[in-house]
Amino acid sequence: MPNPSYYSILTADIRYNQNITDSEKILFSELTALANKNGYCHASNKYFTSIYNVSTRTIQNRLKKLKDHGFIKIDLEYYPQSKRVMTRKIYISNTNSEESFTTPHEESCTSPHEKPFHRVVKELSHPRAETCTYNNTRVSTTSISSTSVNTRASPEELISTFNQICKTLRPYQFNQSDNENIQKLLKSNIDVIKLFQTVESSDYLTGRNERWKGCNFSWVIKPENIKKIMDGCYTNAKSKDCNEFFDLVGKL
Repeated sequence: MPNPSYYSILTADIRYNQNITDSEKILFSELTALANKNGYCHASNKYFTSIYNVSTRTIQNRLKKLKDHGFIKIDLEYYPQSKRVMTRKIYISNTNSEESFTTPHEESCTSPHEKPFHRVVKELSHPRAETCTYNNTRVSTTSISSTSVNTRASPEELISTFNQICKTLRPYQFNQSDNENIQKLLKSNIDVIKLFQTVESSDYLTGRNERWKGCNFSWVIKPENIKKIMDGCYTNAKSKDCNEFFDLVGKL
């Protein structure tokens, strides 16, 4: 049986392609989750029909559509002197077809991946499950590789990572006023996973100690606040005297 990765990939060029249906986009995403370290999927049509509860013909049509638009390549190997397929390999293409289209932000989409696909799959195939204990409350968060976040991420992926990790804080939705700080963070060498985990583990920043409840995504990504967070200014292992300092800088 196929063993899909925890994560799948749905790149912007297929996300915003109006010639591809939502069902075909979901299938493409499933293919990326099934692709092995060499960048191909060997799952059968029977497998896809079972998980999506559709006919074999429907799966065949969806695969053909993805293939015709250049999002996948299909290699077939036949039994000797027969038209019966022995193995099928579905490769995720590194570039899409030559058709052009624009995103809602009027940005042209080109290559789906900035890295060879098999390298992206390797990075995302084995998520780390990290468990922390805060105030006797057990919180489990699944984190994304910090390398993949900083070198490949879009603002949407950064925000999604924050919302996944900093569950104690209010979920964030993109605000144009934060774009400059978001871009600075994405271009930096800062380990954003560690940054967000440090925030979530802090009783002060999360408001669990009831001293301050003004922390949010916009505050966290300010360069001056990132430095204080990463320097350990808000960790729980601080003396009582430091709380007065926290109360002051937290409001800046």
